[in-house]
Amino acid sequence: MFIPQYYKLQAGLDQAVTDEQAWRHWLLAGHKREIALNPLFDAEYYRQVWADKEPRIASEPSAFMHWLKHGLQERIIPTVLFDEKFYLHAYPDVVACGMWSFEHFIRFGVNERRWPNGLFSSGRYMEKNNDNLNGLAPYYHFLMYGDDCGFNGDTHNFDPREFGMPSWRDLYRLAVDKNREFFDDRIQCGVLAEVLERAARIEPLINKPAVAARVLHIPPFMGQQTGTYAAAKKARLALRRPHYTNVVCIPHCRVGGAARVAGLFCQALAKIFPDEPTLLILTDLSVFARPDWFPDNIEIFDLSAIVDGLSAAHKQTVLMDVLRGTTPERIVNINSRLCWDTYMVFGQQLSQWSRLFAYFFCYDINPQGHKVGYPIEFFAPSYKFMSGYFFDNQALVDELEYRYLLKNSSEHKSKAVWTPIESDSTLCLHAQKLQKKSEVSSRWRAFWAGRLDRQKRYDIVVEIANMMPELDIWTWGHAVLDGGFDTKNLPPNMKFFGTFESFDDLPLHDCDFWLYTSEWDGLPTMLLETGVRGIATVASRVGGTADVINEETGWPVDDFLDPRSYVMAIRQMMGDPGACLAKAGALRDLIAARHSMNHYATEIEAALK
Repeated sequence: MFIPQYYKLQAGLDQAVTDEQAWRHWLLAGHKREIALNPLFDAEYYRQVWADKEPRIASEPSAFMHWLKHGLQERIIPTVLFDEKFYLHAYPDVVACGMWSFEHFIRFGVNERRWPNGLFSSGRYMEKNNDNLNGLAPYYHFLMYGDDCGFNGDTHNFDPREFGMPSWRDLYRLAVDKNREFFDDRIQCGVLAEVLERAARIEPLINKPAVAARVLHIPPFMGQQTGTYAAAKKARLALRRPHYTNVVCIPHCRVGGAARVAGLFCQALAKIFPDEPTLLILTDLSVFARPDWFPDNIEIFDLSAIVDGLSAAHKQTVLMDVLRGTTPERIVNINSRLCWDTYMVFGQQLSQWSRLFAYFFCYDINPQGHKVGYPIEFFAPSYKFMSGYFFDNQALVDELEYRYLLKNSSEHKSKAVWTPIESDSTLCLHAQKLQKKSEVSSRWRAFWAGRLDRQKRYDIVVEIANMMPELDIWTWGHAVLDGGFDTKNLPPNMKFFGTFESFDDLPLHDCDFWLYTSEWDGLPTMLLETGVRGIATVASRVGGTADVINEETGWPVDDFLDPRSYVMAIRQMMGDPGACLAKAGALRDLIAARHSMNHYATEIEAALK
């Protein structure tokens, strides 16, 4: 019965005191002062139990000494924290050995990780707190340190005392007592007991204790919702203000087109609502590589770090709590999977107090050749509660409206807004340098940059290099979504330079024309970057690329899966440097007229207001 670590805590002794010294301390003084020597001996409880047998405890030095002389013989269990009926039902071997159940638990069961009652799983607690046990049995450890570790690992270190509730041990004691009272009064006697007895004649397993189901849950601090509550509370405390006019959700901020558009959209919000707060939420990943793309006055909130480890459904609940708590006038989802999932579950409710928007760029194509992705998965199911959709290209708007018969609809929720790009009309057209190609014999050099993912078709670039040994191709990029591409064994006329931070980091003075090979796309910001600089461009005509690259502004490739089609377009371009100059100029004029920040902000404002 003597647990040295427990006694040292109760007696206020230093843990450096030896176990033998602690035992001597109890013999000389501790037992007289009723200092407990084991968490499973409750002197006050024992006195109450004995009072039912005799008016008072005899003149023993302590309740424990009385228990040793009298209570032990009477087999009185001196704590509510051990349920004898449960223990005997759960462990028939204890019945078979003939040992008193409480003695068996103290001597063997507690170290064998057996359950002391239907509410505590020693094994489960040990799995969650194994590094902190310090040689103690799990149940003893909980009874000694449960307020610090939480109950059976499911409490996420909540301290209910912060909320005006009793400690974990007091809550647990109360729960055990009520659990015993319930089963004794409701299950083991009366009408329900008779029903269970008759049912057991048909299915004997009905009488088997429901061990796994009888786990203590004290909502909202324990059980499946505990992590959700903890994350929601942490999220609320992390926000700087209780209300935001606009909330923008993005999955993360990597160096990519969607993140760039998100930054431009937030800049437009700052221009439209200069005195109203905007919250930017990172929902899926704690990556924010380009803070310079976003306005200085926006609050950036990393929700992904807070909900990490939660189930998908619980992440949605936490995001919903943040959105509902901040009561924004507008919520805009720019490529966030978590926000889309939350829209699909809570969109109808959210739309009652916030206007909901989303940004689409393009669909994806899976390895089987089928269209997938956010526009395919979410456009139609969300249409009834959304206030509007933004697109970076007109091609996808036309496709979705045609597919869902929305061309003649009275509701106009879909709007293509042209991604802005800074332009400088004083700069010379980059393509002017190509006029010299006809005067001197020199090799042409193409640039390619982008993600080394299946969508961007880096493999076609390699094939073009093999088919055109007279052409040099310089490339940059990195894999984001797929496994990437082997850039070590490239043709001799092709080079790979790794990643780049911004477009201006590229050695554009060495570039003759731009090569773009995507199999599907929205309106790539990469083509806007090349176009505004007057760089001649050969590009696949897919999705939104057709909004900028056509026969007047470049060399579009319709048969974009065939490298030979690119080779044909490239040779046509190389044979006519004058056309390069004319088309590059037309492309720059188009972008300068249509893709300004003022025009973009005006379009966004009209949709939002």
